[in-house]
Amino acid sequence: MEILRTPDDRFAALPGYPYAPRYVQLGELRMCYVDEGPREGAVVLCLHGEPSWSYLYRKMIARGGHFIQEDAGEELAELVIWFIARTR
Repeated sequence: MEILRTPDDRFAALPGYPYAPRYVQLGELRMCYVDEGPREGAVVLCLHGEPSWSYLYRKMIARGGHFIQEDAGEELAELVIWFIARTR
């Protein structure tokens, strides 16, 4: 399978999106996620479908809370397992 990756500079200086990307390796794929907000608060896991991405939740993050957003696509099941292990 050919793996395509959007160049990181395409996401630089997006209006209203100052959040730094983080990455987790899932097999041969690299998945981007955003982890923002105070760690002591309740976690809000934001999931989306295709063709949207985590930019969809930018205004929710700005309002406060501990948000984790994925850009996983088909790897969603692996992301949920990773997320549960990380937050226990």
